[in-house]
Amino acid sequence: MAIKYSFSMKNDAIEAAIPALGKRVSSTKRDIHFVACSILFQWGQSNDAKTAARRASEMVTDIDGHYAQGLVNWFTVYAGFEWNSGAKEFRYTDTKISAEKWQAAREETFEQLTPPKEPKAFDLPGKIQALIAQAEKRREKGLKEDDLCSSEMLDALKVALTK
Repeated sequence: MAIKYSFSMKNDAIEAAIPALGKRVSSTKRDIHFVACSILFQWGQSNDAKTAARRASEMVTDIDGHYAQGLVNWFTVYAGFEWNSGAKEFRYTDTKISAEKWQAAREETFEQLTPPKEPKAFDLPGKIQALIAQAEKRREKGLKEDDLCSSEMLDALKVALTK
């Protein structure tokens, strides 16, 4: 039976959906790797670096978040492309790709090259403490005319940390 995803799923549906999502994510990552390798393979066959860079750019801009950054890193390492974050596109530096490079790219997925970061809890007290330290350091070096960093502000932040 197909899982019907909604905002008010029942307990049994939630239990079934969790492993199903894991499988979908795994197959999506595998498919991303297949397409990325195919871009490099076709480049090796055609010697058309411009098309390979265009396709890689489209792939990165169409994929969201961690996957996109992992792909940028992967194409940089295995294709030798340079990512222009302003234009959101790759620039190719080599006009050809070797069979050895393509084969090496097949062996390492974008996630192996750039593992996802471990989730971290938001640490507001730690961030405030770091901000206080940064502000105190700035005050020691001397404030500029447009700096807004009064001792009263720092004292208020320190008091906020004690609550």
